[in-house]
Amino acid sequence: MNRFNRSIVTAAVAGGLCGGIGLVQAGSSNNVPAFQRLDDEHWKYPHMHHAMASLRDARKDLDVAEDIFKGHKQDAIDHVEAAIKSIQVGLKEQHDEEAALPSVVSSARNLGDDSYPHMRHALDRLKDAKTELEAADQIFAGHRDEAISHVDKAIRQIEDGLHDAEK
Repeated sequence: MNRFNRSIVTAAVAGGLCGGIGLVQAGSSNNVPAFQRLDDEHWKYPHMHHAMASLRDARKDLDVAEDIFKGHKQDAIDHVEAAIKSIQVGLKEQHDEEAALPSVVSSARNLGDDSYPHMRHALDRLKDAKTELEAADQIFAGHRDEAISHVDKAIRQIEDGLHDAEK
């Protein structure tokens, strides 16, 4: 799910939790899309929260992926967990801890007819997380960069696992 769709889901959830006022207020000024203002108003660092949501979605896919990847799957899981932890610590240090809103990444998705769909979906979510982390502020005392490093390592593990499985 791309950032626009993810943000629309966020706006809808927030609007529902706020009795519908979130969407009305968020769409009222400055020609900034409603979903962007809602994210910015809700979180100090929305890119970090979106990255965390993508990482959690990737983790769910890795949990149900086939066990034929010669240890690459578990290594990817370990790096995803480390990236999540880095983001959590960075957000806590900036006093922007996790919000009460549910994940903005939809669990409904088309896994397609490709081989190893859960691994491929996890790979897509990791790439989304990396994009969000790269767009985030660089004020997290190295935690953002550490998370990016773990995401890169998880991406490599999945790519290596897919390569090995397709031989």
